[in-house]
Amino acid sequence: MNLPIYSENEYLLAVDRLALHVNNKDIFSVSKQNGGVGLTISKDLSKKMYRQSYYKKCLFKDANLMNIGFAGSKFIDTKFEDCIFSNGNLHSCTFKDVVFTSSSNKTNNLDNAGFHKSTFTNCTFENLFIYSSGFTETIFFRVKFINCTIRLCSLENAQFADCTFINVNMSTLNIEYVDFENIKAQDCIFPFHTICSAYGLLSQLTEFGNNKIFSAYSETLSIQEYKKLLPDFQKYYCKNEKYFPLTNIYIATNELDLAYESIMAGIIRTIQVRDFRSLKYFCKLVYLNNIFSVKQRRFLYENINKWISTEQFSLAEYHDYQLSASMIRDLLLNEDSKKPTLIFYLETNINPYEMEKQVAFLT
Repeated sequence: MNLPIYSENEYLLAVDRLALHVNNKDIFSVSKQNGGVGLTISKDLSKKMYRQSYYKKCLFKDANLMNIGFAGSKFIDTKFEDCIFSNGNLHSCTFKDVVFTSSSNKTNNLDNAGFHKSTFTNCTFENLFIYSSGFTETIFFRVKFINCTIRLCSLENAQFADCTFINVNMSTLNIEYVDFENIKAQDCIFPFHTICSAYGLLSQLTEFGNNKIFSAYSETLSIQEYKKLLPDFQKYYCKNEKYFPLTNIYIATNELDLAYESIMAGIIRTIQVRDFRSLKYFCKLVYLNNIFSVKQRRFLYENINKWISTEQFSLAEYHDYQLSASMIRDLLLNEDSKKPTLIFYLETNINPYEMEKQVAFLT
């Protein structure tokens, strides 16, 4: 490669000139913190910028991580004990075999931290009050939550796969559009009104495990008592055109024809009100459930294109739709999440904006 080579003195002078223009001098620091192996860290790291760092077999004990910049970092076989995470940026991080806990039976706070788009594998959260933290589009795989309370956290489009919940209070948590797959729960309290708006949770809640549902009327309901209210939920959701939770109820009760009709009604509604975010989530609901045929999924996709082509969108609205269009196509046409998929590409002279031609070609 023919890249230029600079002397150490040239480098230091450049850093000094750049650092003059930023308040956070760590951004242009000559002593970069890139992590380590086998470290014990107990010092004040607040407002430090350690992006894309790597930590393995480390112990963060009583560390002040307020306003820390850890985005894009990797933590392997590491423990966070009695740490302060307030306003920490841990977006797009990788956590593997990591433990978040307190040193005694007391509950430690994990509050106001951002873990958006991060992945947690074989991790443990224990004795924590997890409050007002962000976990949107975060993946939890084989993660254990033990003796925790989780409140006011953003979890939209997060995924919990093969996770275990033991004595976890989620009574007021918004779990709308959260994906639960093959979870185990014991002595947990789930929220009352958003269970039906989560992927797969209603079907997985059983009488086993002594789990409860929060109730303002009687404090808690058993799973059986909650499911007796499903007909009332159906009436409420149908009357208010809340088709996503309504579809989940039909799927859980094995009323698949009604589930398909509810998805159709929901998709039409999202297009009418220009809610393409919810449109994408309806398509994801089809993808995650192995209950609809190839023909049914293709019919949905063809109708989405047909309905879109008849609407008069503004430039901004059409842009919003295009941001989700490829994912909508993939979710509906790429089989479902539990089967192998064969993908092939056809080259045509049809413009991506020519919806009517696309529908004619597909049919």
